[in-house]
Amino acid sequence: MRYAVVRVIHSPIAGDVRAARLVVADVPDKTTVQDVAAALREAGRAADFSEGGVEFGNHEIRAEGRGGWPKGIASLEDAPAVRWAALLAPPTSGDARRITLRLAPAKHAAYTLAADRQGISLQQWCEAALDGAAQARIGIDAAAPHQVISAASTTGKATGAERARARALAAAEAEADGAAQ
Repeated sequence: MRYAVVRVIHSPIAGDVRAARLVVADVPDKTTVQDVAAALREAGRAADFSEGGVEFGNHEIRAEGRGGWPKGIASLEDAPAVRWAALLAPPTSGDARRITLRLAPAKHAAYTLAADRQGISLQQWCEAALDGAAQARIGIDAAAPHQVISAASTTGKATGAERARARALAAAEAEADGAAQ
């Protein structure tokens, strides 16, 4: 079975135009669209199909039926393909994404000192700081980026985990600021 991630362009003149962006091949029977979306998230590929900060914004996941693909999807033959097993495979060091930061020497020294005080590497310290910042500022949990936490939850109050992350981030920032002085 195959699934396609399809970009939908809404046009008042031409109607909806659909173009395949990725084909997932060799998907086991009884796999749902939600399963495919979850696998794309876990593989770090969901952001490739997001627009305006909305996961899968203007995208659909469509299954190939018994009679073939649904009508009206362009570029199916040209879209990149990935096998289901490769999508589910654990990430390797070659799958890691790279961010290059240019820091003033004083900030680099402060962050290195903060990491040393916590007994972790600078890489781990930066990841924790970025995770905390994403959580505190825009409600994205790096462990589950598809679960965006609304600023206005049903109770209107932050959860204990949200408060703990915010405290950890504030403590890390305060420690870094103190080490820089």
